[in-house]
Amino acid sequence: MAIISNTETAAVKAAAIAEFVARELKFQAKLLPTVTDVSVYAKKGDKSVSFPKASSFTVQERTSGVAGTSDAITYAVETLNLNVRAHVQWEIEDMDAYQATPDIKSDVLKRAVSAHARHIDSKILGLLDTNSGHQISGVLTSSKITEAIQFLDQNFAMDQERYLILPSLGRKQMLDIADFVRADAFGNSNIPNGIIGSVFGTNVIVHPGASKAFMVQKEAIAFALQKGPQYDEQKNITYGAGSYLAVLDQMYGF
Repeated sequence: MAIISNTETAAVKAAAIAEFVARELKFQAKLLPTVTDVSVYAKKGDKSVSFPKASSFTVQERTSGVAGTSDAITYAVETLNLNVRAHVQWEIEDMDAYQATPDIKSDVLKRAVSAHARHIDSKILGLLDTNSGHQISGVLTSSKITEAIQFLDQNFAMDQERYLILPSLGRKQMLDIADFVRADAFGNSNIPNGIIGSVFGTNVIVHPGASKAFMVQKEAIAFALQKGPQYDEQKNITYGAGSYLAVLDQMYGF
């Protein structure tokens, strides 16, 4: 008779937790939808991911009987370093957990997931703060939003998947803009998770970690998850029977 031992059940438990964590991270990291996911290129053994960046051709208007001139495409390489080793570690004393309400073990795991999600969002906000070519300062107005849109247009940003990221105070400021609260300007009422609406065709996200407003197009930042969320635990009997040390980590880069 085949016996399913603790070895098999432990592996299944770790895999189930990892799957739960991956699903929750996508839900809780509000800003992940605002960046381009290139995780498919981040393979085992890589320390970075490289992307070719090409220039464009210029169209000539050739006169009849006159030879055209050759144009050339130049290529550069952009590199994304896979150097973020995000790590959360905790210890549970079984007797304390036994007396706790709610279930302390599942509650702590959820909080570890939330910490990872906040960390990803903080990295995105840091990149926006350091590298954005146009920042929206002061009280948000309709004119400031259209100026940000014009900046993206002038820099050939695609119309699709643009996002206006606001600090917590920005929600009220948005609601004071008529074009945002009008039904015809609001857009689709079936709003995706994390997005509170849209204005002038731009999705609006309120994030408590933001200190200022940003407008970004999805191609501005790339994200690569090289090693997805991994959960592991081991007994820690120095704190009593059933106590354990746990860790939740992942590796990625921007």
